[in-house]
Parts: sequence; structure tokens; C-alpha cells
Amino acid sequence: MDRLAVHFYLYFKGVTLKLNRSLTVAALVWGVCLYLAYSLGLPGTFYYDDIRPLSGLTAAHDLSSAMIYALGDISGPLGRPLSMFSFLLNQSDWPNNVSDFLRINIAVHVVNTALVLLLTRTLLILKGVAPARASSTALLVTVLWSVLPIQVTTSLITVQRMAGLSAVFVFLGVFGYLRALRSLDKRKFVSTLYPLAVLGCATILSMFAKENGALLPVFVFVLELTLLAGVPEVAPWRRLRLSLTGGTTLLLVAYLVIRSLSSTDYSGRDFTLEERLLTESVVLFDYLRAAFLPDPFAISPFHDQYPVQRMLGWGNGLAILALIGGLLLAVTLRRRAPVFAFAVLWFLAAHLLESTVVGLELYFEHRNYVALFGPCLAIVWGVSGLADRYRKIALGVVAAYCVGMLAILCQVTSLWSKPLDAALVWFDTARGSSRAAEHLALMFLGKGKVYEAGRVMEMQTERCPDCVGSAVQAMLLSCIEGRDADVRRHYEQALSLAARPDLGSAPSALTSMFKQIESGQCKALGLDDLQHLLAAMASAQEKGGANGYLLHLYSNLQRLAVERGDDQTAMLYLQKVWAIKNDPGVAEVLLGYWVRQQKFDEARQFVGTEMCRNLPRNPWLADARRERCAAAMKYVERESAKRKEG
Repeated sequence: MDRLAVHFYLYFKGVTLKLNRSLTVAALVWGVCLYLAYSLGLPGTFYYDDIRPLSGLTAAHDLSSAMIYALGDISGPLGRPLSMFSFLLNQSDWPNNVSDFLRINIAVHVVNTALVLLLTRTLLILKGVAPARASSTALLVTVLWSVLPIQVTTSLITVQRMAGLSAVFVFLGVFGYLRALRSLDKRKFVSTLYPLAVLGCATILSMFAKENGALLPVFVFVLELTLLAGVPEVAPWRRLRLSLTGGTTLLLVAYLVIRSLSSTDYSGRDFTLEERLLTESVVLFDYLRAAFLPDPFAISPFHDQYPVQRMLGWGNGLAILALIGGLLLAVTLRRRAPVFAFAVLWFLAAHLLESTVVGLELYFEHRNYVALFGPCLAIVWGVSGLADRYRKIALGVVAAYCVGMLAILCQVTSLWSKPLDAALVWFDTARGSSRAAEHLALMFLGKGKVYEAGRVMEMQTERCPDCVGSAVQAMLLSCIEGRDADVRRHYEQALSLAARPDLGSAPSALTSMFKQIESGQCKALGLDDLQHLLAAMASAQEKGGANGYLLHLYSNLQRLAVERGDDQTAMLYLQKVWAIKNDPGVAEVLLGYWVRQQKFDEARQFVGTEMCRNLPRNPWLADARRERCAAAMKYVERESAKRKEG
């Protein structure tokens, strides 16, 4: 192990020193320009996806609570602990100082830009390009990739730091792998362990930032199939590397095939697996258009209005043929046209997890953060390979294009720095988006403009008459304004849409609606009306199995039962909540019911067999759960003793 560590030190020592001085200066200047361009996007604001993962920062006040916050996230199956730890740097900034969150995001983008420069230059030199030309080409690739306005959605949406951090380890892993390949010795098997060790460590770290870091071996497999094929310096042990990275790729594909058979993956979605695949074939081309021919006003956090392709037609049919044709052409021409093959295969590999069978939302621009490296490299490398009389002109065109993209980037970031103006623009450009409408309404409410917020949601219900979340939001705002006729109208609209699989923000809005009715501020509806709507939604969701929605609906029904003094019904819904999410807070409320009813045996049995049955795998979280279980048992015994003494 010591020998391996020494080798790593020698391979990575002095990487920046080997860069020529002019490239270093140019890279630093570009890094400063990029940071300043993105800084125009400050102060910005928080968006819908930011709230859940960041709200726990208020409770992270010491080491134990900080560890629980960082290790207890549910954004993905691995918990994304590296990303969550990074948010602890902004613990004092939540929820009033979004700027410092975004400054770190921007710094991550600048770091990624430097890594793209390093790995591109290393790759070009491995391919035999002269160092001076490799430096200038790598710099132009880096500028093009980093200046594309679509990348804003990764850096100026706070929670997408997860995607940016994951990319750090992807680019670092590719760079480290390329550096380590230069030490290969066909006579020493141990020499092939260096690049594989780099690859394994970087993959794990990337996955702990966001799960699509698992694609790092796939990216390396693409490199090995295309740009590294036929390079004498990396020929030793190539079959072994291809076998391992190719095997990992096959495992991921097998996982996706198995995942596609899951019946719960599309619960809560208003599209099927087949409809998603039909739609994603078009989405991938829309991503490329948005990246290289951007509409600055359409680059936004909101794309839930993206049209679902319900059946095979000319548009998605041609897109599917183009994708299949491009894939086959890339595989066939991977030796004769390796740069083209690399661009196609890298872009498709980057979308393997998020744009295929997994039941995610259809369209998010930040999914292209790593994906666009392939096309950018191909564009610049292809241009630099032209004949001398054309190359300078073509490179000048690319440089001018980058200047134009920088101007558009500044336009986009400047818009994002004005949250209300941006919300107004996005409400217009993302017509039909429930999230864009709700975001604008919240902007108005934050400024005390209830009437304007109500008008926004009225317009939204007309634009999207099938959006149940918008109907409930419009009902809530009508209630706040005292427009009783509109309250009833939107209530009937929401009730007619209660069976839809995608409820959007309806469950959380109904929580606010309950407060309005409970306080007597909404006289157009009663608790019976609210229960009827909640029960209709819950009944439909129980058939589809969308646990996220059911969790909110059952919680609201439980609160209604408490308001009516019906402890039995309240306990029934609380037990349903517990069955979906084994949250100790829910367990403690259940214990309170049993203790008040003097059912101490049931309480003891629940603590002993249920409350600590499924402990988290992480030891910090498991210890915290055991402490709460022990405290709960002491509470039950103490209350039982009081009863006996009484």
C-alpha cells in the first residue's frame, strides 16, 4: 500500500507545473471572468426543490445533530452525504441568505472548469497532439463547455450543488485515470491497478454526492472504446480495463432493465414507462438545442409543463430513429471517426440513468452538466483538425460563438438575480407549469400582494385545467381573499381531478387550507368538505401506491380527526403514516395516544418491536434512533407508574 501511495504521489505531483505559463494565465483569467459572470446571478432565491433538503439546517446546531442532518437525507438511495455535508458550510445562512449558498455553487463550477481543462489537455497529449496545440485546444473546449447558459441551472439552483459536486469527482476521476494510464507497464500487472484504483475511489465519492456518479466507469468505457483506442502508450492491459468498465456498464444496463419492471416506479406520475421513453427521445434533442441555441428566457427551474408523448408519431419516431442510428453509427465508426463516436456515446452515457426507464420527471436542464462535455470536445477538436486554411477561420467562429454565449450567460444570470422579474418571465415562457405559477404566487405573497397572487393562480387554472395542484392553490388564495364563489368553483374542480395520479402541490396546499378553515377565516368550506376531498385523493393514491402523496394526505386526515376529537380515527391514519415512513416523531405521537388511553402494554410492545425494528444502516443515525427508543420506553414506564400510584 505504501508503494502504491508513493506512485500516486509521483503521478499527480506537479500537474499544474507542467502547464505552460500562458495557459495557466489564460485559465486564471477565464476562471475570474466566469465567476464574475455567474456572480451577476446573486442574490437569487430558493426554489421548490431546495426546501426539503435544506430545511433541516435549522436543527443542525452541534456535532451530533449535524451528523444526523448530513447522513439522514432521503434525496437518493445513498443519502448523498458529501453534498449534505457541504450544505453545513451554510448552516447560518438558512433561510435568509441564499447568496452564500450560491457562491459555493459557483465556486464548484469554476473548479469543474479547471478539471475539464486538465483532463482535456491530458487526453489530447495522450493522443499525440503537440503540447502547445493541446493547451490552446483544451482551453477553447473548456471555455465552450463552461460558458453555455444551460449550465446556470446547476449553479444557481442551490440544491443542484449535488450535481455539481458529483461532477467534480467525475471529472477528477477521468483526469486521474488518464494520468495514471501513463504509468502502464505491460510487464507489471500492478501498474494497471493505479488507474483502476483512481476510478473506483472517484466513483464512490461521486456517488456519495449524487447517485449518477455511478456513470463514471461508463464514461471511461466510452473513452477506451473511442479516443484511447489505438494509443500505444495506454495499450498494456487494455483488455482488462475494457472488461471491467464494460462489465460495469452491462451491470448498470441490467439494473435499468430490472428497474423498468418495477410497478411502483411510476406511481404518482401521469405518464407510463412507454410514454416516458417516447418523450425522452425528443427531450434529448431539445437538450442539445437548448444548450447550443439557447433561449435565455426559457432557461429556468420549471419544466413540469413539458408535453408527454402519448403515442408514436412523426416527431418522436424520427427522434428514436436518429438516436438508434447515431448510436449504431458511433459504435461502427468508433475507430475511423473516434471524436464523433466519443461525443455521441458520452452524451448518451450521461443520460443513461436520468433519461431512460427510471420514473423521474421528464425534463431538467441540469442533467446536461457532464453530458455536454462530449459534444463540446468534439466541436473544438473537429474544428482544430481542419486544414490550415480553414482552421483559423473555424476556430475564430467558435471563439466568437463563445463570446456570444458569454453575453447570453450574463443576460441569464442577471435575470436570475431579480427573483420577481424572473418569476414573471418564467410564468410567461413556461406556460402551464404549475411550479412556475406557484413560485410567482409565492413571490407576490412574500410582498403582501395577495390579489396579484390570486390572479396568477386563476390564470394558471385556465392554462392547465387538469392540474389538481393549481386548482387547490387557487382555492386557497380565493379563500384568503374571501371570494366564496371562487372557492366553491375551485373546490369542485379539485374534487373532479382527485383521482389523477400526479397531485402536484395539492397535499401540502390542503394543509394550509385546513388551517384557514380551522381558524374560521374560510367560510365557504367546512371540515366535511376538506375530508371528502382528502379521502377521494387518498383512495385514488392507494390504488397507485404513490407513498409520497399518501404520507401528506394521511397526515392531513389525522389532523382533521384530532380537530374533531376522534382519537381512534386519528390513530388509524397515524398508523398508516408510520407504515409508510418509520419516523420516530410519528412513533412518539402514537405512544402519546396509547398512554392517554392507558394502553401501556400496547405502547411497550410498539416500542419494543416496531419503533426500533428497522434501524438505519448508518451508525450515527442508528444510535440516535436507539436513544429515542430508550427515552420513549422510559416515558411509557413513567406514565404507567404514575397511573398505578394514582
